[in-house]
Order: sequence, then structure tokens, then C-alpha cells
Amino acid sequence: HEILLVLDANTGQNALTQVKAFDDALQLTGLIITKLDGTARGGVIAAIAGERPIPVCFLGVGEGPEDLDIFSADAYVDARMMEFKEIFKRYPEHPNLFENFSLSLGAGEWLNLVGPPGSGKSTLLRMMSGLEKPTSGTLTFHGQDLYRLRASARSRLRQRMGLIFPDPVFLEGHSLLDNVALPLEIQGLPQAECLTRAQNALQRVGLGNQSSLRARQLSQNARQRLMVARAISGYPVLLLVDDFYHGWPQEQRQSLENLLGSFHQGGVTVVVASLPGGNLLSPKARTLTLSTPAPHRIEIDT
Repeated sequence: HEILLVLDANTGQNALTQVKAFDDALQLTGLIITKLDGTARGGVIAAIAGERPIPVCFLGVGEGPEDLDIFSADAYVDARMMEFKEIFKRYPEHPNLFENFSLSLGAGEWLNLVGPPGSGKSTLLRMMSGLEKPTSGTLTFHGQDLYRLRASARSRLRQRMGLIFPDPVFLEGHSLLDNVALPLEIQGLPQAECLTRAQNALQRVGLGNQSSLRARQLSQNARQRLMVARAISGYPVLLLVDDFYHGWPQEQRQSLENLLGSFHQGGVTVVVASLPGGNLLSPKARTLTLSTPAPHRIEIDT
């Protein structure tokens, strides 16, 4: 018979303590590790393996049976964060938006998406974030099929992503501080930590002295910076940036480039969508160029 222990990956050192205690008492034959959402990826498994070489049988970003996959060491150590495999995406007005599209996104990579309106940049970002299901094909995140997960598990994954999309929705009658802190509170973080993170994020986008203002009082430019603050406050492992910064003053644009660059240097994966002809925030990064009306014609500059 098998004796399996189910662990929450986000408990950190406590997970190792649990493994030791249960193994001493029951001689465990395997582990099931849940809620492996990016923050704990690698660390908890490495810690356990260093102390108790117990086989890992299943991994999952959620905790339900549908969220679990059989553990594959090869897939786990693979540096790819995300992979599109033979993706098709069709809309009534764009029946062939993507055809047999494949792409690998490495952990810690910066990828530029460049293309005219309608070429599929925003659709790619929405598919990466778990908001837009492909018509067919497979999209994996750290080896797990993103769209086989329950909606709640995909929502949990999005908490580890920073989404910087056009037309953000705010609580218009609430302060800037509240608008940044509330998503963190929903994740269950202590209120004091939420407020500290929110204030720090506002400071980094130049809104630190305006944190008590209501969202409805902001200019369009300030609303965009508030969106950036909200995205970075969750310490994301993946930043998805849809084109919103054209027309910014050069000083603010440079500040945005430096801000995203600092996250990238810290190991965060960054994907930025831009219109052709503009100055890329990271011109030396890998660039994927989408054409229209058939964006499955793709050029990749490495």
C-alpha cells in the first residue's frame, strides 16, 4: 500500500517539518504537492529532497484532483515558463487569427511582441494570463496545461502575474492606496503588509505623495501608472504589458523601462506588446513580430 502526504507548497519551512514528522511516524512512500503557484516553485521541493528523498507523485497549482498532474522531473527542471503548442485561435471576424502557432517562453526571459492593431498581441497576452482559451492546442505553464485547470486555479495563478492592460478598472471612489492594497488583501496577506506593499508600489511609479487621492481624480497618465503599481505590488513572477505607454513623456517612459528592467533583472519574466515603429522598452530582447491579417506569419528576432 501507499502512504501519501498532501502538502501546501506555500507553507515553506513548515512543509519540510510536516514531511519529517509524518515520515518518522508512518514511513511515507510519496508526496502530493499542491498550490505550487510560482512563489514556492523549486524551493520547497529542493528543501524536502535535501532532507528526505521521498518521491513526488503529483504536483498542482490548485488543490483539487483536476488541478494535479503526474510529476515529471524533466518537465519540472525545464527552464521554460510557458509553451504554446499548435495553438489555433478563431473569432467570427478573424477565422484564422492563429494557426498552428507554437512558442516557448523561458523563465526570466524578456519577450517583445510587435504588430499592428488586430495582429493578435492582446489575444496572446490574454491567453498567457488564463483569460482567453485557445480554440485548440495546448498552452502549458511550468509544464501544466493551463486550460485544463479549474477557473479557480487559473485565478490563483493570475495572482502571481502582473497584468498591465489598457482600460483598467478601479474603485473610483476609493483612494489610490486602497486600489493597490485591496487585491493583496483578497489574497489573504496581513493588512499591514498590504498597505506597505501598496505604498511602496505607488512610490515606485511616482504616485507616493498622492496615495490619499481618489482614483476618479486622476489624469489618464496617472491612471496608467496606478495600473502599473497594482501589477507590481504582488511581486509577480510574470509581467504581461499591453501597449499603453505611447505618448508618455520621455522621463516617465525611461522610468517605466527602468522599473520593468529591475524586475527582469530579479528573475521576473516580462512580455511587452508594442506597435511597430515605436521605441521598444528593451530593444535587445527577443522580438516576435506579428503580421496582419494573418498573424500566424511570424518572424522571430533573437
